Amino acid sequence: MANTAGYTPMKGDKVWIACDDTTPEAYVQCTVKEVVDGKVTCFDKDYKQSVLPVNAVFPVNPPHMEGVRDNTELMYLQDPSLLHNIRVRYSKDEIYTYTAYILIAVNPYKPLPLYGPEIIKQYAGQPMNKLPPHVYAVADRCYRSLKGSKRNQSIVVSGESGAGKTESCKHIMRFLASVGGEGPIGTIDELEQKILDANPILEAFGNAKTLRNNNSSRFGKFTELNFNANTVMVGAAIETYLLEKSRLVGQAKGERCFHIFYQILKGAPAPMKSAALLTSVTDYEYLRMSGCDTIEGVDDARDFQVVSKAMSGLGINEQYQQSLINVMAALLHMGNIKFVQQDENTSVLPASQAALAAVSRLFGLNVDVLLNRMTTRVMRIGGPTREPITITLSGQEANYARDSLAKFIYGELFNWLVKRINESVPGKSSSNFIGILDISGFEIFESNSFEQLCINFANEKIQQYFNRQILQQEQEIYELEGLRYRKVEYQDNQEIIDLVEDKRKGVFALLNEECLMPKATDKTFSLKVHTNLAGNKYLSKPIYGKKQKKRLNDDEAFVVKHFAGEVVYETVHFLDKNNDTIHDELISMLSDSTVPFMQALFPKAQEEECAYGAMGGRFKSVSNRFQLQLAKLMTKLEATVSHFIRCIK
Repeated sequence: MANTAGYTPMKGDKVWIACDDTTPEAYVQCTVKEVVDGKVTCFDKDYKQSVLPVNAVFPVNPPHMEGVRDNTELMYLQDPSLLHNIRVRYSKDEIYTYTAYILIAVNPYKPLPLYGPEIIKQYAGQPMNKLPPHVYAVADRCYRSLKGSKRNQSIVVSGESGAGKTESCKHIMRFLASVGGEGPIGTIDELEQKILDANPILEAFGNAKTLRNNNSSRFGKFTELNFNANTVMVGAAIETYLLEKSRLVGQAKGERCFHIFYQILKGAPAPMKSAALLTSVTDYEYLRMSGCDTIEGVDDARDFQVVSKAMSGLGINEQYQQSLINVMAALLHMGNIKFVQQDENTSVLPASQAALAAVSRLFGLNVDVLLNRMTTRVMRIGGPTREPITITLSGQEANYARDSLAKFIYGELFNWLVKRINESVPGKSSSNFIGILDISGFEIFESNSFEQLCINFANEKIQQYFNRQILQQEQEIYELEGLRYRKVEYQDNQEIIDLVEDKRKGVFALLNEECLMPKATDKTFSLKVHTNLAGNKYLSKPIYGKKQKKRLNDDEAFVVKHFAGEVVYETVHFLDKNNDTIHDELISMLSDSTVPFMQALFPKAQEEECAYGAMGGRFKSVSNRFQLQLAKLMTKLEATVSHFIRCIK
């Protein structure tokens, strides 16, 4: 970026200069030695000298401005000054800073005495600039805006993975529950407590440890807090997006599956675990493959008690909780079933017989039917009315069918939980809502797959919404009102969005095409991306080097230049992860269960045959469904008055 307009450095001035890639710092403070012929000679605290063009140095703000509450109070507002101000505040445990009405929240990675009923009382009804910056202040401004305008509001919490978005959302919900209830400010009524009880449940079933975040949301969530005409909270509605179901059947080394599995195994009462035929974490393939079953500072046994209590508060009694545990135990046992092909038949390894029997018992299924459905597929060539043909799956295909079934069941279980939560806090007399968006943050891992592409695409959409709300619309208002202002240039990321979602040759469209091709592979998909999108400045081929540590060929990966940085997407398993098809025979088997909870979980399974098609299951695109959900979310956001919190780490 160019330096502050109109600034001319002089000898003795303190300035910021950009650092190179060899240091962790983005900018370093220097002292100007001389300015000659448009070149600035300066030196840092270690007397390292640099010579730069005038427009490559940035003025340092006066000392009395260090640590101001609002970045707009700075005399010189540019990247280095903003970052320095945030750092100064952070060093004093002041983790919140304003930039006008936008709140910047830095993850402290430790508990701070900044929250609770008494502090909620302090911020309730107060102007934003009266008290130190705080997430409560943004929530209060949002609530007062709802009260005054009677327009729907939203709070968009964004930032990369591990920046603290989920915690910020929980603080927002607790504040709004405290000020929006019928009781005194700072107190939580029964209804508000039910709404808050949803958080530990959804965290347990939808969050997991990743390499960058011990409590990473592996799904997106939009929570509508409903208010009546008197601005009293009357209910809530939760909508979820793109649960990372593939995490159930595979995690990277050092990561974990969803928290709830470890909580059950370490914290559930012995009779509950015994009824579910459960033993210990290391006995289950789905949990031991990553080599990680603990998180430093986290007590899974204690967290199970929190989740169990929250479920009880929402009407999910002990009987239902046992049913939930039984289903999840069956999924763990399912992961221990190994199939092997012998001649023309596929069977279960002798060591897997006990796991097969456990799944059969817990799901209430005939063991022979279960084995048959996981090792064969019925196809109807030419349509659903034609004569069915039964084919035997190979050992590898049967293992894939096992994992697909496990992911499908877990997804339905998660949906059932969300439905039960929404039913317990219906909000029938709602007039308006405050929506809180907590969507998975931008992710760049050592290996990035289909899930990261979806997550990062969603963040592109949120970033575009932020740009247009904060920058474009404000400038348009100034122009309409004839006000003088200095135009702020920003990069609209529409071209990056088109790269992914263009209906004719976007990455998702090309992926869906390949999923329909009989001989398509992940490699043909990768080559198709490079062929069809050749010349697009936001897409490139993988190049081994400093930023890319793995050697990858063109048929193994592609690179997208996102607003937040370049991401190398490895296309292995892309086709599988985009295909959400479960064959008819597996679904009908589940609905035939003798277990009442399973019957409730899959009540319409037999009626869904036409939706899945005739060829043993029509292709159902995960990316298509996600795009539709995301479009609906953006439409809803655009109809609200939005407030923004940017979390960083």
